Formats: sequence, C-alpha cells, structure tokens
Amino acid sequence: MSDPSFGNFGFFGDILKMLGQQGPDAWKETSRQLAANVIHSEAGDSNPDPALRQRFETINAIALRRVATLLGTSSDVEVVSRLQLAEICLSDWQPLLAAGLRPPSTESLAGLGGADMAPFMSEIAKTMGPLFLGFQSGSAAGHFALHAWSPSQLPLPRRRSRGAVAVDNVSGFATDWSIDVDHALCYAGAHEAIGVNFLARNGTAVALEALLFDAVSDASAAQGDIMQRLTDLFQGGGMDEYINNPERIMDQLGDISATPATVRLDSAICVLRAAIDHLAAHISSEVVGPSPTLMEALRRSQLDADTGEKGAAGMFGVTLAGTTMEDARTFVRSVTETHGYEAIESLTQADGLPLPDELSDATTWFERVRSSPLAN
Repeated sequence: MSDPSFGNFGFFGDILKMLGQQGPDAWKETSRQLAANVIHSEAGDSNPDPALRQRFETINAIALRRVATLLGTSSDVEVVSRLQLAEICLSDWQPLLAAGLRPPSTESLAGLGGADMAPFMSEIAKTMGPLFLGFQSGSAAGHFALHAWSPSQLPLPRRRSRGAVAVDNVSGFATDWSIDVDHALCYAGAHEAIGVNFLARNGTAVALEALLFDAVSDASAAQGDIMQRLTDLFQGGGMDEYINNPERIMDQLGDISATPATVRLDSAICVLRAAIDHLAAHISSEVVGPSPTLMEALRRSQLDADTGEKGAAGMFGVTLAGTTMEDARTFVRSVTETHGYEAIESLTQADGLPLPDELSDATTWFERVRSSPLAN
C-alpha cells in the first residue's frame, strides 16, 4: 500500500515518493543518462576519428592565430566525442534551466479536487516538474550532440573557457553536403573559438542571464494558468485515466505562448549566433579561401527541423530561425560593413546586446555601446 501522504493513489504515488527521495538535483543525472541513451541508440559513441583529429588540429592552429589577431585574444579548442559534447552542453544549460524549478504557490494548488487531492497535486508539482525537465534537457542535449559541431551553435553563457568541436559531426556534414572537409573543419574551429571567447565573458553572461531570468519569470507567472487547466482536467472526471496515463497531462496542457521577455531573449541569442557565424566565415575565408557552398549548406541546414538544434533552442524559448534570425544577420552585416569586424566585439559588454529598436539601426547601437562606460 502506498504512503497515505500521497493520497493513496496506488503505484503512481509510490513512484512519486521514490523520485522525491532522490534529491533536488536528481533531474540532472536523469538528463545525462537520457542524453547518453539517445547518442548510443542513434550513433554509438566512438572516439573521434584520429585522422580527423590530426587534420583539425593542423588547420585550427592557423585559425586560432587569426581569431587572436581579430579579437586580441582567443581560446583553445579541443576535439570531443558526441557524448562529451552533450555533457559539456548540459553543464552549461543546467544552471540556466534550474531557475525555472520553482514550486507553485499554495494559492495555485487550492481547489484541485478537494483536501484528498491536495497532497497528490503537491507531489505532482514538486516531483514531476524536475523529472520532465530532466527528460526534456537530456533528450535535447542528446539530439543536439548527434549533429552539432560545437556548443556555440546555441549561444548561451559558457561555464568553461575552452572550446569543443565534434569533428565526426563536421565530417559527416561535409560528406552529406559535398563540402570540402578542410573548409568545414576550419569554419568549425573558428566558430567555436569565437563563440567560447564571446560567451565565457562576464559581460555576455550577465546580459544573457538577466534575459533568461526575465523569461523564466514570465513562464512562472503563467503557472497559475497551468494549475487551473490541471484543475479543469481533473474536475472534468476520468481521474483514473490521468493516473494511469500521466503523459496525457502534458499532452493537454499545451505550450506557453511567447512573452515580451522571450522575444527579447530570442533576439539577443539570434544576434550573437549571427555575429559568431559572420566572424567565423571571415576567418575561414582568410585561412582556406571563400566557401560559398559551405555557407549555403549551413544556412539550409539551420532550417532543418531534424538537426536537434531547434529542440535545444526551444527549451529556452529561442527559435534561431525566421525573421528574427534574418534581421540579426542584416544587423551584423551592417555593423561590419560600416564599422569593421572589430566592432562586433562590443556585443560582449554588459550593455552590448541591441535594444529592440536598434536591431534595424546598427549605427544607433554602435554609438550607444562605444560611448558607454562599460565599453570593452
């Protein structure tokens, strides 16, 4: 028999009790295990190809010198397996996702089926939220690592200052799109060196974390609506159906719509991605020559829903596509054409991300950030 504190809801109550005893950070291990399972199931986790590793290290040494010349500093980039890439991403993402694990207020739980239901709903909120977050983040990291070249493809604050490139994914992309592998490896190394340089900086981290906090707060503000929808589901009858098939709860709740904070965050992430892409293309063209075929292949692949990038970005309310991404690319081109490639580095200061009305006016943005007391 299950513990009475769980409302005597049979085996489901026992499951909740067991999960609750694993500790508040159990969802992090769940995410790692699921990411590993996704990678092993889809592609295995063999060590990086030694020949590719050597080829990458030779080309990347040149690219890193170009990055250092352009930015005044650079970062080391190591070759990693897909599983290592997933673990690096989860290490970066988990502190950002953890901010959303707020228990619902007592008021939001009121009225959920009466006194007998209150303990059960309390455990649902406390236990199933982290569990589903672990599943979601683990699945997203696993599928992202199956195709992504490096963590910089999703520009979020970085915990470590050393870059990582999954060369097997780079080579697979080059083969699939009939791209010269040396061009792809050079671009991948430059992209990650620039990305980790930008995203590990305090200014970028402070700005992005503030935007992420606002986005999480907006999502939390919708928690009452979610709890009310749960109330409607349960009070409509058929409680046993939800107990036996809890995934139906998630299916029927639907998605939380975009908010001003998530729109602002999406814009910031898109600008950073566009900037890293643009600078990487510039560096790559200096080292191995222009590669319009590679640039077109990268653009098209970003529109592909099966690359894993969209699922990872979606966890943070980010699209990396559509008109926002196109506007971001136009903004970055305008900055570099008018003020030079070095001007893009101003994005990394604490007030460097463009304001909504500056995305279409790069000159106004540049004048503001260069006269700021926080200027790099």
